[in-house]
Amino acid sequence: MKKNEEVIKLRCKLLISLVKAWLVVSKISDLSDKETPGTLSHLQFQMKFLVPPTVLGKLVDEAVEKLGTGYAREVSVSRRKAMYFAEEGKVDHEGKYTMFGQIIKQLASQDSTKSNFR
Repeated sequence: MKKNEEVIKLRCKLLISLVKAWLVVSKISDLSDKETPGTLSHLQFQMKFLVPPTVLGKLVDEAVEKLGTGYAREVSVSRRKAMYFAEEGKVDHEGKYTMFGQIIKQLASQDSTKSNFR
């Protein structure tokens, strides 16, 4: 029984070491080439089933935190214009009259890089 416990502990240590190494490599490697056999990113994606979901979740959370946010914009919408337009039953091809169209037009004009549409 003692030998089995030692084997389990050794395997756990190896798995922890592998996960730590996987984390380090995943932060510095280019993962865009995961389809080409023999590349580092391909090997990482072949081994990803060994990494616990909590670790993968942490990596995803870190990547999301690095993304900029685009919600610090202000827009003004004319509900009256949208209401009259809707009552006429027309189609707003230019985005000038519906509430959605007014918001999108204003957001697009505020940021030329369109980063607020992420």
